[in-house]
Amino acid sequence: MNVFVIHGSPRKQGNSSFLAGKLMESLGPAAFNQVWLADLQYKGCRGCMACRRQSEICVVRDGLTDVLAVAKEADVTVLAGPVYQEHLNGDMKCCIDRFFSFLSADHFKRRAAGKGPGLSRIGPHKTVIMLLTQGQPETAHAYLDVTLGTIMNETGYSHIHITRCGGLNSAKDSRTRTDLWDRLDAIGREVRAHYA
Repeated sequence: MNVFVIHGSPRKQGNSSFLAGKLMESLGPAAFNQVWLADLQYKGCRGCMACRRQSEICVVRDGLTDVLAVAKEADVTVLAGPVYQEHLNGDMKCCIDRFFSFLSADHFKRRAAGKGPGLSRIGPHKTVIMLLTQGQPETAHAYLDVTLGTIMNETGYSHIHITRCGGLNSAKDSRTRTDLWDRLDAIGREVRAHYA
């Protein structure tokens, strides 16, 4: 199992990074690759539509070029980051917008015809785990589960796990939240069993 962890938080020792580490413990043994978006120079999707007309990959060449290539090949992609202003933080949102290039070539034709997503450019049987941390209780921002689930489904992920970890107001709060560790361990065991 090949796991790629994309960290969206600017804090490498923050809650989402710490909890991603707990998830990785549960997913192991596996081949892990990690990247912190805050270390990269990149832009969001430009809406140029070149990935629909002339290219199988995003034509923008920047710090996300290699990230998209690794995510495309990974069995499991983990997107870990904080919720800012009631949504994904900007770094993670720009990255996910660039996942647009993973949509099937006939995505819009299928949508217009009322059909589901076509075969994604990431290939079949891929898993995404979205690990989001937030200061507010987990009952807040529940709409993100639906929105992000739809985006990941259309992107082509067959197995989607979205977990929002709430009540994390200090960067160290996750160090004592064994309830969250247990939740992530259950996700990790489920994913590991799927790829066994």
